[in-house]
Amino acid sequence: PLSEMVKSGLFLEKAGVDFILIPCCTAHFWLKELQQRVKAPIYNMIEATVAYIGEQRYSKQILLLASTATVQTDLYQKAFRTRDLKLVIPTPAEQEIVAAAIDQVKAGLIERNPYLKPLNLILKRYMSKEISTVLGGCTEVPLLFPFLEGGMIKIDPTLILARLAIARAK
Repeated sequence: PLSEMVKSGLFLEKAGVDFILIPCCTAHFWLKELQQRVKAPIYNMIEATVAYIGEQRYSKQILLLASTATVQTDLYQKAFRTRDLKLVIPTPAEQEIVAAAIDQVKAGLIERNPYLKPLNLILKRYMSKEISTVLGGCTEVPLLFPFLEGGMIKIDPTLILARLAIARAK
């Protein structure tokens, strides 16, 4: 999608934007190349999220619920390596459930997502391992947060990016 991202970035630049936001975690895989072709600053949602987590008093271990592409490209893992935090990646079987839940959200099923129960079981397992924070590392995951049980602290990168945009726009 890089060529389309560049077209969009140049279009926004021509429209006079002060900065650009990309509310998709996986798209950050192309951020460096995009920033080389677009002059307007592009705020990095992943770096902003990791900085936010570093400022908070969350547990040192954080469970990542993200698209398979985001997990495979190591986007969050690389950013976490710069901090004294451990990012916990679901097992391959758990990742299949996460990916299926994300696909259902994309299809419009949020509250009636058939993967809510399996997701809640996954969260319960990690809570029993004393992991009390979950990172919604895919735009669709935080939409499921109201339906996830167990009282884990839930981190929404899109919300963090929106707050950053408001602060920068003021």
